[in-house]
Amino acid sequence: MKYLNIQKCRECEFKKLPSSLEVLIIGYDVKFKKFPKLPDSLKTFVFRTFEEKDKQIELPKNLKELNLGESFNQKLDKLPSTLEVLIVGNSFKYNLPTLPQSLKTLNLRDYTYPLRDLSYLVNLEKLSISILVILSVII
Repeated sequence: MKYLNIQKCRECEFKKLPSSLEVLIIGYDVKFKKFPKLPDSLKTFVFRTFEEKDKQIELPKNLKELNLGESFNQKLDKLPSTLEVLIVGNSFKYNLPTLPQSLKTLNLRDYTYPLRDLSYLVNLEKLSISILVILSVII
């Protein structure tokens, strides 16, 4: 299995996700008993909502696209060095960790924290920032 979209699952339990999984979408109204370990094969990870406030997520090292949807609000300690697309939804209320140099697209919605110097992101092709209250960016 390469694609998995989980919707309306209030007591989700996966002992293990398929090792061939490339796209995972956590849709609306999803709550896990225990958040599963994400396979290294995962390239695209989308959160529509995320209600696992107390659970730490370890992102796969080969991840290319991360979409933190409308209701994701959990601190991220580190982003994979392979990440090319990062979309941050309007509920994210933490400073972003250091962004990887591989990043090509950065989309921040209602992001109210100062951004660090982005000039080191030499591969950045698209930058979208909406409703940013404090803007401190060096490009």
